[in-house]
Amino acid sequence: MNNRFADGLKSGRFVVSFESVPRRGANEPSQQELENGLVEVWESGLVDAVTVADMPSGIPGLRSESYAASLAQKGVNTISFLTCKDRDRNALEAELYSFERSGIQNILCMTGDYPKTGWNGVPKPSFDLDSIQLLNMTSQLNSGLEYKGPKGADCKLQPTHFYQGCAVNPFKFSEAETMMQLWKLKKKVQAGAKFAICQIGYDARKQQEMLWLARENGIDIPLIANVYVLRYGIGKVMHDGKIPGCYVDDLFLDILEKEAASDDGGVAASLDRAAKMIAIAKGEGFAGVHLAGIPADPAVVENILEMARGYESSWEDFVPNLKFAPAAAFMYYGEDSDTGLNSHEIPEDYYSYPVPVVTPRKGYSAAQALLPSIGEQVSDNSIEMSCDLWPVVDCPKMQRNCPCGGSHKGFCEVYPENKCIWVDAYSLLNMRGEHYSIAEIDQPPLNWE
Repeated sequence: MNNRFADGLKSGRFVVSFESVPRRGANEPSQQELENGLVEVWESGLVDAVTVADMPSGIPGLRSESYAASLAQKGVNTISFLTCKDRDRNALEAELYSFERSGIQNILCMTGDYPKTGWNGVPKPSFDLDSIQLLNMTSQLNSGLEYKGPKGADCKLQPTHFYQGCAVNPFKFSEAETMMQLWKLKKKVQAGAKFAICQIGYDARKQQEMLWLARENGIDIPLIANVYVLRYGIGKVMHDGKIPGCYVDDLFLDILEKEAASDDGGVAASLDRAAKMIAIAKGEGFAGVHLAGIPADPAVVENILEMARGYESSWEDFVPNLKFAPAAAFMYYGEDSDTGLNSHEIPEDYYSYPVPVVTPRKGYSAAQALLPSIGEQVSDNSIEMSCDLWPVVDCPKMQRNCPCGGSHKGFCEVYPENKCIWVDAYSLLNMRGEHYSIAEIDQPPLNWE
């Protein structure tokens, strides 16, 4: 199958991907209706790929590989999301083989949302690998995986053909979270990521900040902005912190509520805002947009893209109405007084990160009780060694290379009353002027033998 998405990015053409979430069930009418609509959207030529989510928000659903394979049989070019939350490394490897056999090339490798519900209770999460390690595995498969056979013989597999990408969250509002998202993105690129799709967010300046930081730090892969067509219902869920990594402030929620009171329930306003977000993303220099939150209807997609084209010449005019960061949000760059976006001046008080009281942790003894050999499996520049902080115990997702994207204002996605262990690490290292060392951490997966 021709890979219109990858070819578009490689040529520098502004690409559009369209999100689908197949949800729970195998042959539900809603899944078939969605599939029919996705085929129509693809055949319209308006989008370059259809993304297939992998049980977002930790809720059970149809495997992305199965749904993507069904779409591929109908000629649809997909981007399948693959997350680490439910599968150990062997299951992830097996899933990648299934993708390859199904002819699915575009893979978005992510850590994933912590499981929230499941059959007869909440399941035990895996997080055996993180997104960086999953990208490393995918890259090795692309090169032809080399391994020792059962009798010690050297074996090598046929190369796979993945065009693998990753996620990044530009909408972080503390220094620690912002800089660690940047450093984690760099590690993902070093692990083989060819493109990145941004998390949902509604601040044009923050979005541009991550793009500039990436370029200034030698990250030259295409970055794709996320344009979620937001209305009050989902906006309220985001506002209440129930969708990891997504932020909606009080002001924006008030706007959404007023829009919802209109005759069409806020549909026209949400579509218009999405079109302006696309124009802004293109004006800022993003390689494309990931379009989500709308029905799989070619007429709706065409309407948004046509409005966006009409807004391209005046995109900077819409920036003031798409700036919903907290008032005290950390910004790496100074503000351009003319555009309301970033200037290339870095404020003198850039390193003004407040030093919080570090959350008491369980420490090495608890980590050793879980895995006796853990002390032999950490590098000298790890936060285990430099800060005596042990993610294998104190991070619900066991993130050992950098934090996930789900934290909010420095607090954990899973246990919001707890400070993110990586924010504590940044604070401790910052006091010693060593916070940059986080960018160099490269921990392999733990060996559980």
